Order: sequence, then C-alpha cells, then structure tokens
Amino acid sequence: MQRGLTGHYVPLPSAAGEKARAFVPNPLPPAPPLEFDADIQELIQNAMLALGRLDGLTTVLPDPAIFLYSYNLSKRHLQDLRHRLRRFADAFQCEIHLIRPAQVQDFLTSLKLSPRSVKNFRMAISNLFAHARLRNHTPKDFDPLENIPMTKQADGEVEIYTPDELKSLLAAARPAPE
Repeated sequence: MQRGLTGHYVPLPSAAGEKARAFVPNPLPPAPPLEFDADIQELIQNAMLALGRLDGLTTVLPDPAIFLYSYNLSKRHLQDLRHRLRRFADAFQCEIHLIRPAQVQDFLTSLKLSPRSVKNFRMAISNLFAHARLRNHTPKDFDPLENIPMTKQADGEVEIYTPDELKSLLAAARPAPE
C-alpha cells in the first residue's frame, strides 16, 4: 500500500545565512490505518529479537565505549595512551571532577617536554575528560582544558631523508616492545 508523504518540511529561522528545515510528521493515527499481516509481524518480531541481542551485549562488556574505542586503535597507540594517562593519574590522586584548570596547566608545564609531546599529553587528557563527561562522572559543561591553549611548535625546516639515511636510522632503532 502506498501512503504518499508522511509529513512536510518547514523552514527554520537561520543564523548567519544558514538555511535549515525541520521535518514535521503528519498527525497520528495514519490514514488509512496500518495493516499488520503475518509477514510484517514476523519482520517486527525479528527486529525486536535483534535489538534485544544488541542490548544484552552491553551487560557482558565492562565498558562498551572503551571497548569500541580500543578496538579501532593500534596496540602501540593504546600503550601510549595508558602511559600518558597513568602519569596524569599519578599526579592527581583525587576524583576527576575535582581537578581544576590551573592544576592541569601546572602538570603540563612540569613535564618539561617538547611542544609536540606536551600537545600529545593535552590531547590524551582532553579525551579523558570527554569520556568522563560522556559517562556522567563530571558535569556536561566541565572542561578544565577549555582555556588552556595548545602548545605551539617552533617553525623549523622540514627535512627529507635520503633512502640511505632512512636505512641508517632504521638500523639503529630499537625493536618495538611486544
């Protein structure tokens, strides 16, 4: 059965010249009324079973957000995150919502690392606070890094290594930890 359109679009007030529309569905109940034959009922039942299986998965996983996040990251990247966040956690022996911007700034300054390394620490810490907000460990507007500027890397000359130089560098490199 063909119903035609199920609603219509209305223009929204725009800011800065952006055009936007909102979809407004037709009032319920639909006309003509919905027909649920055996085939439709079976599809609905299969969909409900699939949703139940997905919902049950969350009871098995310790933290679905971390599981999905870590699934897409390399082992080395996860080791790096653990290292940076463990160092941050060791410096702050308190609940996350008690950490203040000045404390984070002092921590980043105390690292005495290159600007790139400080930026990497800042990004890891930023992700930690975002995760804490997502899991309701902090208020939604809590962001101690909001007014802490990103470190700037010094403008330097970009070097391009020759194949022989790269071979020499790789020969001298330590193997990655297992």
